[in-house]
Amino acid sequence: MTLSEQCAILVEAIEEELLQPDDIIRWADNIIVDMDKPPMWIIEISTLQSPLMIDFETRLRTQASGPLPMSRRLQLIALAQNAGLLSLPATLPRLYRITIGPRPRPPITDPLGRRLVDALYDWDEQDDLDVIEPLLQAKFTALFQQYLKNTDDIVAILPWKFAKAA
Repeated sequence: MTLSEQCAILVEAIEEELLQPDDIIRWADNIIVDMDKPPMWIIEISTLQSPLMIDFETRLRTQASGPLPMSRRLQLIALAQNAGLLSLPATLPRLYRITIGPRPRPPITDPLGRRLVDALYDWDEQDDLDVIEPLLQAKFTALFQQYLKNTDDIVAILPWKFAKAA
């Protein structure tokens, strides 16, 4: 994965409030250790003494390859949920926002994405969005397992501890 792709993932994780300044500094430090001649912007991030995530996000965004594709955004949220950073009731509104609303989006045509959208509509129709029926919870667990496949490249740059995907 290129540095610009890594930056795009980190920007998305920052926007979802899933990282802290120390996480970004550690990432930059690891890049510096792994490269013979790291770019100056990586050194600047590594030495940035700011508690504000916007300072890190601004620097990373200038290097990012662009917005992440929806599938990668969904993987990131599934990984955060898998790592225990997000409860299921906190995960579902994020997934809903990414896939369904509030602004018009092109229709999701891949089968996994369609199943996720259908499950999110089922969840949205519940009376209490914080109480997720066991059958629906099992459906989300199975969907998340699918989203956790092929995420080794993302996992490699994130500081979280992950459960092994089935």
